[in-house]
Amino acid sequence: PMRVYHLDTPVSYPNDSLFEKQWAMKKIGAEKAWNTATGKGILVGVIDTGIDFFHPDLQKNLWVNAPEDLNKNGTLEPYFFTETKNGITGDLNGIDDDGNGYTDDVIGYDFVDQSIVNIGDASLRDAVPFDEQGHGTNVSGIIGATANNILGVAGIAHDCRLVSLRAFDATGNAEEDDIAAAIVYAALNGVRVLNMSFGDVVYSPITRAACQFAESMGVTLVASAGNDGSTMRRFPASYPEVIAVAATNDRD
Repeated sequence: PMRVYHLDTPVSYPNDSLFEKQWAMKKIGAEKAWNTATGKGILVGVIDTGIDFFHPDLQKNLWVNAPEDLNKNGTLEPYFFTETKNGITGDLNGIDDDGNGYTDDVIGYDFVDQSIVNIGDASLRDAVPFDEQGHGTNVSGIIGATANNILGVAGIAHDCRLVSLRAFDATGNAEEDDIAAAIVYAALNGVRVLNMSFGDVVYSPITRAACQFAESMGVTLVASAGNDGSTMRRFPASYPEVIAVAATNDRD
């Protein structure tokens, strides 16, 4: 039989409306990298202020924990299964359907449980990791915004699945035990890459132990080196288990 050859079609520029303004993608050679990998099949955990899980540029790329997705429609409906809104029943039933120790964790979990009264959703851990501040949604878009949907930006790993791990409250602050709990959850629930766009100059034994555990489970941990130009050691970026990432501007 005659052998048939096929053209190797290069990856074209995403058609997202703001992609031309994403100068960093060109600086890091993202288009070339996308010929090899786009994050497909990888769970990326984002420890942050949560994610706006209704955002049209993120919704399709959120991880969905199938046993907890009661209505099986691939999105989180953050209300009880006995309720119906716009013809869709809710996903919450107060039962740990997958037996992982966390009730109703459809797209991740909200670990914020502060003892001192604060604004917003801050007193109890729950299954609705909605972003009340904006930082987590922004970071999630940089990582995994849907590409080629003529909308917004394209994420650097635009075929990954984002796991929302809310540890920071509406004011952008987090307690170290909530961060540690989020790290452990990620490690036990299949997260392969864990993003931590936060830090402090104070060493935290509990978060260090959590990072050590996650590394032992094969998780790649990444944290920011800070945006203030400081040369002081910063944690978790300075833990040996964590890749520290610094940034430059469009002129390097």
